[in-house]
Order: sequence, then C-alpha cells, then structure tokens
Amino acid sequence: MHWCRVQQEWRRNMVDLRCRCRGMARFACLFSIGLALILTASARGDVVITLGGGVVNPPPSLTSIVPEMAVADKAALVSTVAMAPLLTSVLNAQGFTAANNWVFTFNGAALPAGAVNPVVLPTVAPNNSQFNITAYSLSLNGASTAFGETMDFTLVNPAPDPVVNGATVTRHWLQLLHEDKKYGNFGFAIAGQTGFWQVDNGDKAFAAAGDGPYYDSNAAVGAFSVPPTFHDFPNFYAGVGSYLHFTVIPTWDVAIGGKDYVIVSDVGMTWGFQIVPEPSSMISAGIGIVMLAGLARVRPRVAA
Repeated sequence: MHWCRVQQEWRRNMVDLRCRCRGMARFACLFSIGLALILTASARGDVVITLGGGVVNPPPSLTSIVPEMAVADKAALVSTVAMAPLLTSVLNAQGFTAANNWVFTFNGAALPAGAVNPVVLPTVAPNNSQFNITAYSLSLNGASTAFGETMDFTLVNPAPDPVVNGATVTRHWLQLLHEDKKYGNFGFAIAGQTGFWQVDNGDKAFAAAGDGPYYDSNAAVGAFSVPPTFHDFPNFYAGVGSYLHFTVIPTWDVAIGGKDYVIVSDVGMTWGFQIVPEPSSMISAGIGIVMLAGLARVRPRVAA
C-alpha cells in the first residue's frame, strides 16, 4: 500500500510539473510577442498629436453667466478609411459628386494614373507626421453668454504631394462638420446619423464650376488655412444641447481631364465642443425638487 501511494504521488508531481512547464512556455511566448510589438511600435513612431507649450488636451471647461457649461472634445486621431462612407455621403449631399466632376473614391481603378487614395502619412520616427497643437481653448463672448473655441496646429512632417503627370495638384484641408442643428440654415441630414453635416467650406453647396469643398474654397486666396498650418475659430454659440464636432483632414486636389479628384490622407484629427447644463444649477434644481417632495409628504395635524 505504501509503494502504491508513492507511485501515485510521483505521478501527480509529474503532471503538475508538466503543467507548470507548459504555463511558463506560454508566458515566455506571450512575453516575447508583446515585447516584439512594443519594439515594433516604438520603431514605427506612428502619426501622433503633440502639444505646444501651455496647451492642454482637452482644454478646461468654461461656464457662462446664463449659466451653461461648454465642454471641449479631446482632440484625437481618426482613420479616414473608416469614415469614408460618411464622408462620401456628405460630399454627395452637398453636390460634390461625380456628375459635377468631383470624384472621391478609394478605388484605384477610378483614379488617374499615379494617384493613390488615401495617402499614407509618414509613421517612422523621428520623421513621423505630428499634429502639433499650438492653441486649443474655449472662450466667452463679451457678454459672457456664449462660447467660442480656437484650434491652431501645424502638421509636422506631412506626406509628399502626389505626383500625377499632367495634373494640377494643390494642398487643402477638408473639414467635416457635425452640428446639432442647421446653423445659418445650412447642413444636411445623413441617413443613420444624428444632427446635421457638411464639409466646412463657407456653407456652400455646389452650384457651378469653381465651387469647392475645401476649407479654403469659395473665399479670397489666403483668407483660410492651407497645409501645413491650420486655424479655426467657428463663432459663438449658446444653448444646452448645442454641439459642433470637427474632423480636419490633410487633402490634395488633383485636377486633370476636367475633373477634380479629392485625395485625402489616411489620418485626420477630430476636435470640437458641446454645451451642457452648468452643474451647480442642476444640483440646486435637484435639491429644490427633493425639498418640495419632502414638504408634500408632511400633512397638517388636525385637532380632535
């Protein structure tokens, strides 16, 4: 009996040892893979957001005398490939369609020879593309009743311009704008999306040759930013529930054969803000409701 117990104990120990060895092997494998991924990511660098001196992302919230509070979005990078269907829908709604000689597509067969869409921004450090934000802040109008927002950045290490024989290639920003309502009575409802949308080009739908979808389109030369620098201060807004969300994308216009091809980078940057109730006013309202509810429960005592 004693010898049997020894054999059983030995078998259990061997099984336990094999399990421990397998576990250590799996851990070593996973550790090696993780380390390789970390080293690869460090070597790639990737497209990043960097902040200039004193810039905070997101910037601090701000309160008006109404009182209302503006809460800024955290600026973030976004894939233009992922948002291509939405961008296509907005361009089409605003009239920048193939029928009007504006072409936005990731189908290489529909592009002129030499053009690629999207253009991949550099990712290898130290020459990787950087959205270097030099100003990002909320502000109040003179009466302290409405909110504005400033965004300034420079695209450091942009991608080279596309080379297409016989084409005129120009740099632009393509900025997608998402709002809670039609400000200036302009914007488009997009199926499956909330609010209203437009490409930010001065509230201009295509009407004739010369109209463009870009941030600097439909304005005097030099009036609005072109890459690599960007500046925007939309306006002043008020009202709980109001929001403006932007996606700004490095873009090239490739004009050839009577058509304009909208060529975008593979990465853009989102920013913006929304207006919400000022917290202390909500707390005061909540306390008032509780007090009223408590008073309603107190019944006067009637003398016998």
